[in-house]
Parts: sequence; structure tokens; C-alpha cells
Amino acid sequence: AHSSAEPGESSREMAPPRENRNGKRRKTASSSAAAAPSASKRAVITEMQSAHSMVIDEAGPVEIVRATRACEAEIFSGFRGYPSMMDKSVHRKLEEAAALVAGADLVVFSGAGTSGRLCWAACQLLERKAKSAGRRVLCTTSLAGGNRAFKKAVEHAEDDAKSASEALERILEAHPGADPSKVVLVGVSCGMSATWVASQILRSLDLGGKAILLGFTPFEGCRGLFAEDHVKRRLASSEESVVILDPVVGPELVTGSTRLKSGTATKICLEIVVLLSLQDLADRENSQPSWHLKNIVAQLQRRAARVPTPKSLLGQYRSALGVYDSSLSLLNDFMIDSHPLSVGAATLREKGRIIYAGYGREGVLGLIDASEQLPTFGCQEDDFQGFLLDGKVDEDVLAVVGEERTLPHFLRTLEGLGRRDTVVLIFNLRRLAMCPQSAHGEALRTVKEVLAKAKTSLGFSVVAVLACPTDLRLKPSSPLESLSQVLFALDSVVDFFLEDPGQLGCCRDFDLAAEAAIKSALNCFSSGANILNGKVFGNVMIDVRISNKKLLERATKIVMMVAEVDRMAALESVMRVLGVGHLDGRALRALQAKHGEAVDPSIHFSSQDLQLCIDRGSALRRVVPAAVLLATGRCAEVGEARETLEFWQDPSNGGRTLRDIVKG
Repeated sequence: AHSSAEPGESSREMAPPRENRNGKRRKTASSSAAAAPSASKRAVITEMQSAHSMVIDEAGPVEIVRATRACEAEIFSGFRGYPSMMDKSVHRKLEEAAALVAGADLVVFSGAGTSGRLCWAACQLLERKAKSAGRRVLCTTSLAGGNRAFKKAVEHAEDDAKSASEALERILEAHPGADPSKVVLVGVSCGMSATWVASQILRSLDLGGKAILLGFTPFEGCRGLFAEDHVKRRLASSEESVVILDPVVGPELVTGSTRLKSGTATKICLEIVVLLSLQDLADRENSQPSWHLKNIVAQLQRRAARVPTPKSLLGQYRSALGVYDSSLSLLNDFMIDSHPLSVGAATLREKGRIIYAGYGREGVLGLIDASEQLPTFGCQEDDFQGFLLDGKVDEDVLAVVGEERTLPHFLRTLEGLGRRDTVVLIFNLRRLAMCPQSAHGEALRTVKEVLAKAKTSLGFSVVAVLACPTDLRLKPSSPLESLSQVLFALDSVVDFFLEDPGQLGCCRDFDLAAEAAIKSALNCFSSGANILNGKVFGNVMIDVRISNKKLLERATKIVMMVAEVDRMAALESVMRVLGVGHLDGRALRALQAKHGEAVDPSIHFSSQDLQLCIDRGSALRRVVPAAVLLATGRCAEVGEARETLEFWQDPSNGGRTLRDIVKG
């Protein structure tokens, strides 16, 4: 049986903290936050290898989908003996977090990378839902690296404590009417490691505010600024002002890629907090007692039927994420060449481009998925792009996506595509059915234009990601019926069917159940395409772009595992590829002798050297594969390693993967 331990870590160290019958952690010497082992001695669950995908680099498209389904199921079923999303203790924390948000003068959502982008989406949900209910809620997002980080990773942003504090100060200055004691900082860090989030939470607490910390590894195993003793004690002991939400959803399909199910769990948790907080506000406004017995009974009946609870909402998300079971295409192994994952892999193998295009929030999910490919799989900036097909895009959305991601630019981009490229059309027919008839006609015309260009000399491939309600009734010969027929007739379709959204609701602007399903499907498509294109070794990404200190550490561990060498040899190989010549083997051994422990760049390197590594790691491609060839002795020099990779990974020379080259 395969172990699910992080490379170099023993799974026996990962025994979950004990809980009492009320779901609260017992204060023991081994499980209290203050007495927890240091982060360097604990594996982090979000960085562990999943038993479901240990040899996924040898899998075909259908096997990848099955492994994805098994991994995603852990969002609700849990992992080992840790608290899961379905535990009552987690439900209580969701309610506590919602109460904080409902009582806030100002809510600030904070995160880096995918977490920050999903924070923006949650903030938009809170603001618009409140407005539609006739309430005014002040909320904003603090995304590490600013709005430009929405479309592309910004180097070193999540590690910059000073910029984080300054960003929060600017937000508070822009809202002078907000009582500092009623400011709530909602921080998301899937692996409990983002300095940006930790810094803003601490600053908010310093000003008398409150905080919610969301992550998917136990807080006791946090890293970075969170792991410093005074920070850890403060957060763990501030029960009145801090809610720590740390349900465990298990390791990722691709090791450490928290954009996947941890990202989906982030979206779910934030949306549940938003929905519960809005219900809390409604309850406060309608709290006038009515003492007549009939009124009391009617009130109780309404609450029983309508009021959402964490359990009921999670059940509806769980149903929505049955995307893999409801799909007619994802688990179809009769047409492997036209399988959506095969189409995507062929595009990447031929160095083509994958272009996402969709409407509304589903289209934004395409932009988010595209933005994640460069740091995760080392893709070129143009390998994945996302566009919105809406004729009119709201100003708050334009502020983060930019004019260059709108319909006119998409149509111009089509003109430059060719046979190596693929367009992925993202549609939610349930939400589209609620839009005016004119929107149906516009969507049909856009799709027909895309297909017409695909059939001409341009010859690009077209894939549809298509969410359809099981009870959809379309008027014969209507534009929406014609659109659905055109999309379902495509050779390559990621189709899935949605049950009633229930308390999650569906309107022109939001369909939260469908969004969760579409996010999962897009993640499966892009990860699967990269896996089939040789971007993983086992289930470990081997072309990660080193854009922050967390990814520098991850790159070192990947070289250790793939090359089967110790930490010092792996770190020396990474430094050679990065061209940091003064940190050679002798210098690294001197650091080890000085500190008496394994060299950790984030702790033992000078700030200048750490920044140099990140700057060069962000700019260079194939750092990890080249370091692996050096560490294994397959190549003696960096130039030779790069030439070897270029030659063997060229499709005309067989398109060999790193596994093929190493095992040679």
C-alpha cells in the first residue's frame, strides 16, 4: 500500500489531535497550540501525497478522472481521524464566523494566489446578496500583490509582511466610519503558511478588531509567521475575537496543489459563512416577538423549512460535486482521443494555447483556473488564457480582470488561433435560462462564430464545459434550445447534470452549486491535461515556478523525492540551476554547521539571498527538472541539463517525460 506521507516525513507523526464529546480539542501536552511540535518537525496535510494518485503519471484520462473523484470525496468524507467539513465542531465554527461577519462594520477578505481570488468572489457575493436584500454591508478584498495578481502570480507577494500591513492600513483609511473594534479580517491560507494573511490578522487584532482564519491543515502544524510562538499563542488563546476554521480535506490529487480541492473547500466555506451571516442579519431585523401561539408555530415552521444551516448547505454542495458521477463524458473510455483531458493534453504537447471563455461568475472561474497554471505547472503565460463573453461587464469585475479579458479581445484572439490550440466554452444553462431572451441570442451567435472559425483554416479544437439542470425545459426552436443542441453536439464535452439548488439558490447573477461543480471540472481538465503532458512525477508537480519561499521549499522536496537524494544535495542542485553560485555545497554545509539543523532557506538564508532565489525562480522555466538531472548525475552542468530536457521533451523527438529521462 502507498503511504500518504509528505516526502521525507513519517505518516506516524500525523496522528490527529484528540477531541472531547463536544468536538473541542483537549488541552494536552501534545495537542495544545502552545506545546505543538515545531512546524519543521511536522508534516503538513496539504503538502502530503495522496494515496489516490501515487502513480497518476502513468494513468490515462479516465483513470485521472476517477482519482480526482476519490480525492474530491474527502472534502466531505474527511481524512483519517481529523475533523471534516461534516463534523458538528466545524459547523459550530462556521456559525461563529458568520456571527462575526454579521456584526461587523467592515469585512476584509484576505488571501494570496487562488485563496485571494476566491476571497474576491466571496466579497462580491456578500456585497451583492446584501444589496438585493436591501441591506448595506461594507466589505472589500486584500489580495496579495493587488488586482494584477488576479490574473497572474506576483512574485514574493504572499511573503511580504510589510506590504500586507500597509495594504490593510489603506483599506481602513478608506473606511473612516468603521469602528476598528468591529472590523473583521477573514484570512485564507490553505496550508496555514501565508505571511500576508498572518500579518493582516495580527494588525487587525492590534487595532481591536476580530479575525477568522480558514485553512485545511490543523492549526497546530502551521508554518511561517503563524508558527512563531507569540503569534500561535495569541491566535489560539483569543477565542472571543478569533475563529480558527481548520477542517481537514486530505492531500491533493497533485501534491501541494491547493488550488484543487482545498480551493473548492475554500469557496464552499466562505460562501456558507456569507449565507449564514445574511440570515443572521435578517433574523436580527425580524426579532420583534409575536406572542400569539399561531404566530409562534408559523414562525417555527418557516425556520424549519427555510433557514439554512451548515449541514443543509454542505449537503447541497456535496450533491453538486457529484459532477463526476452525473457526467456522460468524463468517465467514458470508448473515445479516448476526443476525451476532454486528451484534447487539452494534445494542445499542451504541441505547444498550443488553451483559451477559456464563459459568462458571469462561471467565466471568472475560467480566468482563475488559467491564472493558476504558470506557478503550478511552469506553463508559459499565454498557454492558458481566460475571457468573459458578457457584452457588458460590471466595473468591479473589470477592476480585477481588465479590459483585455473581455469579449472584443476574445474575438480578436480567435483570429490568431490555429490547429494546435483549443477553446474551452463554459456554460451554465440553468443560470442562462434566467437571463433575458436577448442574452440567449447573443450567446448563440458567439458560439456559432467560434465554431465557424474552428471549422475554417484556423482549425482549432473546441471543448464545452456544460452544466445543465436535470429539469430544464426549453421552448422548441428557441435560441436557448438551439444553443444547448449546438454545445451537446460537440465531439468533446465536459457535461454534468445539476439537481435542484435548494437553499443555495439560483438567480441571474449567482448559481453557487453550479459554480462549485464548474470549478471542480475546470481543475480536473487543466490538471489532467498537464498530467498527461508529463508535468508530474508520481503525483508530484515537477515544473513548479518558484515565485515565493513556500514554493522554494516545495521545489527542494520534489528534487529530494524524484532524485532520491538528501536535502543538502537537492538544495545545492536547485541553487546551481538558479545561478546562485555563492550558495554552493560548501556554503550550505557551513550554514548547516552553524545552525546545527537542516538548512531552511526561509530561515537560514539572508533576506537578499532569499529574494534573489525567488526573483530568478520566477523568471526561469524547468528549474526542478534541471535540478533533478544534476542531482541524479544524469547531467554534469546546468546547460547540459537544459539541452537534454529541450531535446527529449520536444514532440518531434518522442515527447519523453522527466520519468522517462531519469529512468532512461
